[in-house]
Amino acid sequence: MLIIVVADTFIALLAGLVIFPAVFNYGLDPAAGAGLIFQTLPVAFAQMPGGYGFSILFFIALSVAGITSMVGLVETVNQWVEERFGMPRHKSALLVIGSVSVLSIFSALSYNLLDGLRLGERNLNSLLDYFSNQILLPLGGLLIAVFAGWVMHKRTSRDELTTLNAPAYEVWHFLIRFVVPPALLIIFLVGVFG
Repeated sequence: MLIIVVADTFIALLAGLVIFPAVFNYGLDPAAGAGLIFQTLPVAFAQMPGGYGFSILFFIALSVAGITSMVGLVETVNQWVEERFGMPRHKSALLVIGSVSVLSIFSALSYNLLDGLRLGERNLNSLLDYFSNQILLPLGGLLIAVFAGWVMHKRTSRDELTTLNAPAYEVWHFLIRFVVPPALLIIFLVGVFG
């Protein structure tokens, strides 16, 4: 688990060291969100020497990162479908991935054919992105932290966190009870009202 955390952090920092100097160098908007990758960076790559080859490598790496992230996110839903409906793994995987693919088409089309479907100034993709990132993720994290820190018996969480020694577990338990919930509540409130 530590290797995954270190690798993920290293790749995120490396991406920031590649993306933001290019954005600032070419006077582009660093707050473009998802558009930063698909609208702004191609402009930056086009202006760089060797940018065509670098952009191919960058977007291949981005595709691999997206696919591996999707596998991790879809796995829990796939497992639930298997257990809930008694389906074999390959059938539940086809059902879940097929559903995600069909719903993803609507998200992709929100930049062209479905651009007229708007709520305020947000298209369908922006609305789904806002709802998942600003509401569901912080709220879900807050509920998990409250459950793990206040509802779940301490012995049960200790049995699950076998890689932590006793002092490290006590630090984790303190953080999950008193630091993480207020931090996530602030993130949630800023995301919704800020």
